[in-house]
Amino acid sequence: MGTTSQAKADDPIPAFLSAALILDRNKKAQGTIYICRDMREHIKAEKQLQETQNLLVHSEKMAGIGLLAAGVAHEINNPMGYIISNVQTLGQYLKDIFEGIDELKEGIEKNEECRIKRDTLLAEGNIDYIEEDVPILIQETLDGADRVKRIVSSLREFVHPGEDEFSPFDINQEIEKTLSLVWNELKYHCEVEKEFGLIPKIICNKVQLGEIFINLLINAAQATEGMKGRIIIKTHRDDSHIILRFSDNGKGIPEENLGKISDPFFTTKEIGR
Repeated sequence: MGTTSQAKADDPIPAFLSAALILDRNKKAQGTIYICRDMREHIKAEKQLQETQNLLVHSEKMAGIGLLAAGVAHEINNPMGYIISNVQTLGQYLKDIFEGIDELKEGIEKNEECRIKRDTLLAEGNIDYIEEDVPILIQETLDGADRVKRIVSSLREFVHPGEDEFSPFDINQEIEKTLSLVWNELKYHCEVEKEFGLIPKIICNKVQLGEIFINLLINAAQATEGMKGRIIIKTHRDDSHIILRFSDNGKGIPEENLGKISDPFFTTKEIGR
C-alpha cells in the first residue's frame, strides 16, 4: 500500500484488515484472501463530523445564552432600580443632615438662636424617621447589589470556558443558581417548589449538568404556558445514589416522541424558539 503526498514514507497508516477463506465446491480450504482498507479518509470524515456536531452544540448553546441574557438583563434591572433609588434617597438625607449641621455650627455661639435652630431641625428634618430609614435603605441596597452579583456570577459560570473540568459540585446550590438565571422565564406563570435534601458534593462537570437543569426548567415553563404552572424540584439520597426529580403539571411529551428525547438536536419547537 502506498502513501499519500501528505504523509511521510515511514508514517504509520491506519488500516482495516479483513480476511476470508477460499473454499472449493467441497468446502475445503484452498487459500485465504486478505483485504486491507486505508482508513485515513474514514478517520478524517469522522473528525469532520465530530467538528460539525461540536459547532451545532455550540450554536445551540449560544442561542440558549441569548435567551438567558435577555432574562438576566430584565432581572438585573429590578434590583438595580431600587439600588439607584435608595442611593438617591440616601444622598438627599445626607444633604439635609449636613446642611443642618452647617446651620448649627454658624449659630453655635448664639445659644438661644442655636437652640431654636436645633428644635426646628429636629421638627422639620424628620431626624427620627431618617435614623430609622437609613439602615433599611442600606440593607435593601446591599441585598440588591448581592442579587446582581449572584445573577452575573451564575451567567459567568454558565459560559466559562473550562467546560471539561471535573470538580466538587453542590447540586442544591447549582439548582439555585440555575433558577436565578431562568427566573424571568418562570416567574410570570410558574410556581417553583423546592424540597432539597441533605446530599454530599459529587465530582462532575458542573457546566454540563447546569445546562441540563436550564433545559429542564425552561422546557417545564414552556410546557405550562397558558395555565397556572407548578414545578417541583426534589433532591435526596439513598444508600448509594443521589436522586434528582424535576416534575411539572404541563402537557407532557406525546407518546410517539418518548423514544426520541435523547436524540441529539431533536425538538418539537417551532423555528426560532
